[in-house]
Amino acid sequence: MNSFSESWLCDYQSRLGERQDRGGERRAAGVSGAAAVAEVAVKPAHAEWDFQTTVAKFLDLALPVGAFWTSIDMGPARSKAVGGMRKARGLKAGVPDALIIWGNIALWLEIKTQRGQLSDAQKNVRAALLANGHLWALVRSIDDVVTACAMARIPLWAVG
Repeated sequence: MNSFSESWLCDYQSRLGERQDRGGERRAAGVSGAAAVAEVAVKPAHAEWDFQTTVAKFLDLALPVGAFWTSIDMGPARSKAVGGMRKARGLKAGVPDALIIWGNIALWLEIKTQRGQLSDAQKNVRAALLANGHLWALVRSIDDVVTACAMARIPLWAVG
């Protein structure tokens, strides 16, 4: 991992912790922010998929004209045949859920619920992306997405 990637990740994690602390204070005070977009009661089995959909809607509204983003639908293979076809086409385990491109910035987002954990494959992909100068962030809320974009210097229209 190069020093830029290491320092960016450490700074991102530090600011993310600060933002989460402030978010708890805002919620305790009854004030809602960007995180209110993601406050949806869902069944645990669908929580991550539902949150990914919320992130998609937010990015569609918040990213500036000229930014490109896409989700990467890895989902579990429905059968060994589907899994084999994915592997034959070069699909790698652990690829993050979303990619944002703004100018020469590539920010990968791994979207997890509050209890979701990174797999070993996701940890390995994170290390490879950071080693190649890309930015990577684990996001568990819309506030986390806002923080990751701010740290990556990707402007957002939907936040003030």
